[in-house]
Amino acid sequence: MIIMREDIRYFILQEINEIRRKHGKKPISLHLEESHNSKKHAEHLMETLPDISVLSQKHHAPGHCLNSWSENQGAKEFRGSVYLAVSKIIENFAKDPAHLNNMLNAKSHVATDISFRNLANGKKKIFLCTRHK
Repeated sequence: MIIMREDIRYFILQEINEIRRKHGKKPISLHLEESHNSKKHAEHLMETLPDISVLSQKHHAPGHCLNSWSENQGAKEFRGSVYLAVSKIIENFAKDPAHLNNMLNAKSHVATDISFRNLANGKKKIFLCTRHK
């Protein structure tokens, strides 16, 4: 499966802006430059966390996130559409008070990207990193 980098980023932006709209917040924009760093961090998570159940702990690469940004990280093993898996992760962000606050308190931008792999059991594993400013 080929995922166009810009397509997935704008899909994530749309999902986040829909949550913001439901909470009476204005839409934010995609920050492409910082999204490259989000991609690096998602790849770091893929390489260093074989078990996605430990993601609730803070796992950060040194200097991975600028001080003025807040961050949400999510992971999922799934079958089927990457877009559906991303949507489910963002749905879970909206159910968690800290993740929801990061999305709602952003003033101007989100930076985001994913890393995913095919697993031997036929499923895929995805890590999603969103940063909010």
